[in-house]
Amino acid sequence: MLLLGNIPAVFAAEDSGECGEGVTWKLADGVLTISGEGEMEDYDANGHTAPWHEAASTITKIVIEKGVTYIGEGAFVGNNFRFFYIPKKVKKIRKNTFENCENLQYIEFRSEELEEVECNAFSNCGFSEFVVPKCIKKMNSSSISKCKNLENVVIESPNTKFEKEWLNDCKKLKFINYFGIPVYGNNMVFSYKNSLEFTKNLIEFIKTGNIDFNLNV
Repeated sequence: MLLLGNIPAVFAAEDSGECGEGVTWKLADGVLTISGEGEMEDYDANGHTAPWHEAASTITKIVIEKGVTYIGEGAFVGNNFRFFYIPKKVKKIRKNTFENCENLQYIEFRSEELEEVECNAFSNCGFSEFVVPKCIKKMNSSSISKCKNLENVVIESPNTKFEKEWLNDCKKLKFINYFGIPVYGNNMVFSYKNSLEFTKNLIEFIKTGNIDFNLNV
């Protein structure tokens, strides 16, 4: 008797479908393309996974076209790509979007209106540097977490708001450069042993009150 229950899904050389209202996906030769106008659907680990999830380890490149405004929760968990570009119209990156993307080395934000990056959006990723660009308005708690290779963080704008422990459990962190000011590392302006605290001196020096450097690293 043939038992089918444990046979994994097999993807054709080319596969496609819907992944949101007005948004479609296509997987061909290791390239996943998300197209259309609007928001991607949210996915989770409780049975409602992305339709390309079974092929995650074979996906080497993801292209999100310019009409997509929302990258869904858990959309790319465990994918194998090395580079990712956030397109211009994306307004939000949901939680767990890039979780366990251990080969992800480089993120480029091309978005002009990114409202927030949610918790664990970048969890256990492979990059050694992360640039928080001017376009990001808010980094939520644990938006970057458990990235074991992360050594350097660059924050480009004093207007980005950071929730407590937005950078969480990244044990190799060596440097944080804030708006051109080295605030964490060997050449830092202000020295802290275990965490960065938003002290009176730092407030007076940078002249801003919307950043919280209470990290857990």
